[in-house]
Amino acid sequence: MAYKIDKNISLYTWSVQGLIYKKYKTFIEMQTKVCCHCLKEKPIQDMVKNKKKNAYYGGVCKPCFAKEHREYVKRNYKARRKWRLKYDKEKHTMLRAAHKKWVEKNKEHIKALNRERYKKDKDVISQKRKEYIQKNPDKQKKWCKTRYLKNPQKYKENSSIYCKLRRKQTVVLPQSIKDQLKMIYRKRIFMGTKYHVDHIVPLRGKNVSGLHVPWNLQIIPAKENLSKNNRF
Repeated sequence: MAYKIDKNISLYTWSVQGLIYKKYKTFIEMQTKVCCHCLKEKPIQDMVKNKKKNAYYGGVCKPCFAKEHREYVKRNYKARRKWRLKYDKEKHTMLRAAHKKWVEKNKEHIKALNRERYKKDKDVISQKRKEYIQKNPDKQKKWCKTRYLKNPQKYKENSSIYCKLRRKQTVVLPQSIKDQLKMIYRKRIFMGTKYHVDHIVPLRGKNVSGLHVPWNLQIIPAKENLSKNNRF
């Protein structure tokens, strides 16, 4: 074991009949220590610190302590689980309040972790979310409603439905194009109710949005148009 002697670290003072006396104490600082598990000499920083006495280092190194703890958890998993459930029931309100405080303090950290997790497993997370929505449509509706009531403007900005509605044609069409559109719709009336005027590129598609112009229109059977929906 290696030692380091530091003199005059601690100063003791006392007074007798008005006279002040001073005394210095010499400390011996240990630099290395032998682990009682692996019996290897290691630096003092690699030993486990005592929680009650921060300055005191124990006789077990950190790797040995971690290994022993893992084995203990495996041996006593059921007993620890029962104790944890009991503790959670008794201290539910306290734990919930502490968790809320931690979340409020570390909002940015949580967001960063969620983004990283989503980037790594994007397909798996999206698939699980779709399955959950299909199984629990009522819960999803309730969640959307509460989110909308909290901040309607933010919900409209982020919602895919409102994004589709915003994709509207704002260009003013000249009279010649308007006349061509009227001719197409008149032609459809002469052909009968079994035919529809369809947009080749949908106005509110999932990935693309077309325009309401003559070169984006076609007259097709009603069944074909209804089966096509807004796909492109």
